[in-house]
Amino acid sequence: MALTKVSNAMLNISPVSLTDFGAVGDGVTDDTAAWNAFYGVAGLKFIPPGNYNVSGTVYTYNDGCIVTDDFDSSSFSPSLDGISRSAIRLGKYYETGDVIRPQLQISSIYENVGSVGSTKTYNGGLYVEHEQNTGDAANDLYSHSIMGYALNNAAGNNDVIGVSGRVRKNNVVDGIGDSAGVWGSAYQYSDKDGGVMATESSIYQNITGTVAADRLSTKWSVCHHLNSDSTGSPATAALAIDSSGDNAGKYGFWNGIILDKNAFSHNGSGTGIAGTVGINCGSWDNTVYPEYGWKVGNATYHIYRGNALFSINTNRLDVESTAGGTEAAGLRINTTGTGPSYIDLVNNGTVKSSIFWDNVNSRLTLGSNFSDSVLLRTNGAGRLEIDSAGNIKGFTDNSYSCGTASNRWTEVYAATGTINTSDARNKQQIRTLSDSERAVAVRVKGLLRAFKFNDAVEEKGDAARIHFGVIAQEVADAFTAEGLDASNYALFCYDEWEEQQEQLDADGNVEAAYRPAGNRFGIRYEELLAFIISAL
Repeated sequence: MALTKVSNAMLNISPVSLTDFGAVGDGVTDDTAAWNAFYGVAGLKFIPPGNYNVSGTVYTYNDGCIVTDDFDSSSFSPSLDGISRSAIRLGKYYETGDVIRPQLQISSIYENVGSVGSTKTYNGGLYVEHEQNTGDAANDLYSHSIMGYALNNAAGNNDVIGVSGRVRKNNVVDGIGDSAGVWGSAYQYSDKDGGVMATESSIYQNITGTVAADRLSTKWSVCHHLNSDSTGSPATAALAIDSSGDNAGKYGFWNGIILDKNAFSHNGSGTGIAGTVGINCGSWDNTVYPEYGWKVGNATYHIYRGNALFSINTNRLDVESTAGGTEAAGLRINTTGTGPSYIDLVNNGTVKSSIFWDNVNSRLTLGSNFSDSVLLRTNGAGRLEIDSAGNIKGFTDNSYSCGTASNRWTEVYAATGTINTSDARNKQQIRTLSDSERAVAVRVKGLLRAFKFNDAVEEKGDAARIHFGVIAQEVADAFTAEGLDASNYALFCYDEWEEQQEQLDADGNVEAAYRPAGNRFGIRYEELLAFIISAL
């Protein structure tokens, strides 16, 4: 049955039909007269599905088509090749796996239409032009070129969409153009207050109680939902922000994403509610992907907080370099004024210890604000401890040396001398010196020499000072002369060290120069002097 009248309360239209003028549409009957009469009528008109013989040419309409009075009667058929083909179709359209049943479907097909030279052609199935010229500061107007409204009253898992866009890009040779289901663009020509947005989404949460904060729950409410339903491979990104087109790279964005504080207000308090999250990465853990939760390229500041507190809530912060080679991983804290750089170690809100750089006095402070000690550890064990009274001590009694044969201290400043253990309870095999040992002491007493150290002469030249002491090799010879081995006595020392390669810091500067393997003799003078006293 031919559709002769269509009434739509929203559009308030009643298009006339081609069949109202006697068209048959069987492909055989001559519909030329009916078509000419139909073409000459003003207003909205409807071409029912059919095969219309117009002046010997049959035009096929598989779907109904609504046209206006200014369409081209010489090329009105959507079935012709090489022209733009448009229709407003009534009915339903099927795609593999899905069924689309629109109340009104706009069909638009363009062939051999595109850019000519530097001119761009923007083709469209539906074009709605809207202009707002009324309104003032006291009256807010919200006008829409296209507005969709959907109401979900259905039981069960049934989705309702106010406005839907759908696009499919087929695999076509040299088909390199972009495709978008919904596209919005905005042009700003005003210097007055007010935003210009290519797209805008709003949400109105009207149920009582607190909606679940996590998208993974069963009851959730979001302003914009980005969903992946891919079956072949992962999509490139849920959200891509770039600058493309003819003006790519000229002007981009001041901000990639803006999260305003008012977006998290609660019940008009202006202070928000505990548990709100600016960017929620869900229930990620270290057993699932993504491999990188946050990946950034080069930037002056990857995270900027200004002059306010920047807080991180986590039980551990790992800084890792995955580049390999000589790449370093580190934590750098930089101040541009005279203020300090510091790291506070806090327990239950109380600062327990700090690493503090004083820019005014050029001094690094490491320590505790309480009656606690500071412990340095290496290889999993405590080594050096500074207790609350300021005493510096080995963490384990009688276990560590101060310096080594290859890394010596130049000088030790002390108000008094060193204290050596002399408690009988810590000694055994106590005896008097033998005659041979006394003879060695006599020999050593005559071995006192004056000398200068090589490194001091290299650094200071003739200004290097004179030292008094013995020569370790001569002391060893004195023991040998009396049939004794100097290495059996603690006053005589001999140490060796392995080769050390050059060590560089993160910036390539030499921290420790190359040092070949070597050895050195030494003397414990407090024991040597006690030994010589026996010869007096």
